[in-house]
Amino acid sequence: MTDVLSRLIEAEKARLSVEPESLSDVIYRWNLMDFLEYANRPCNGSVCIGVSELIYCSNKYYMRRRYPELVLAENLYASWAVYGRLIHRGLESLLREYGFDTEVEVSRCFSIEDLRVTVKGRLDALGVWDGTRTVVEIKSSRSDNELPRQQHVLQLRIYMNLVNAGKGILIYITPDRVTEYTVTAPISTPELKILIQETINNTKHPRYPWECSYCSFNHLCPYKQTNNSYSKRR
Repeated sequence: MTDVLSRLIEAEKARLSVEPESLSDVIYRWNLMDFLEYANRPCNGSVCIGVSELIYCSNKYYMRRRYPELVLAENLYASWAVYGRLIHRGLESLLREYGFDTEVEVSRCFSIEDLRVTVKGRLDALGVWDGTRTVVEIKSSRSDNELPRQQHVLQLRIYMNLVNAGKGILIYITPDRVTEYTVTAPISTPELKILIQETINNTKHPRYPWECSYCSFNHLCPYKQTNNSYSKRR
C-alpha cells in the first residue's frame, strides 16, 4: 500500500469519529467500513488472489496492486458500488431468515509453479436449499441484457468448488426484473488451477471482448482493446 493511499484511508477513517453530516453520509460511512474490512483481510499464502480477480482480465490483478488508489476511488465514491452493497445488505438479511450464513469468508491454498497461492473470497450466502448445500451470489445491474453473465457464472462455480457445494444460485436485481439462475457444475480443481496460472502469468488480457470498456485502468493499460460495439452498462 502506498504512503499516499495510507494517508487517504486514514483521513477517511477519521471521519468515522464525528457525527454524520447527513443520511447520505451514514450510507457512505457504512460503505467505507465494509470496503476496509474486506480489503484488509489477512492472507497466509506467499501469493494472494481474490476469487473476483480470477474471473476478469489477468492484468487487472497487477494493476490493482500498482494503482490501489484507483481501487479505493472506484469502491468508495462510485454510486453503483454503494447501490450494489445496499442491495446485498437487504437480500442477505432476508436469506438469513431462511437459515443461510451470509458474508462467508473462504480460502484455499494451491501449489502453482512452485508457488504457494492462496485463493480467497467472500461469498454472499451459503446454506442448504432443497436438501443441497448451496452457494448464493447476489448481483445488481442497470440492465438485464445477456443474463446470466459469463463472469458471474464462473465466479459462482469457483465458490462452489471452494466450499464443496452441489448447487449455486445467481440472483439478479435489475430495474426491470428480479430473476435467478441455477448452476449445478462447480469448476474442477484442474480448471481452477489454470485460472490461477493465467492470472499469475498474466496471459489473459482481456478475458472478455467487452472488458476494456468497463475497466478503471483502461487509460493506463498497455493491453487495452477498443471495441465500439460495447458501451458501458452497470
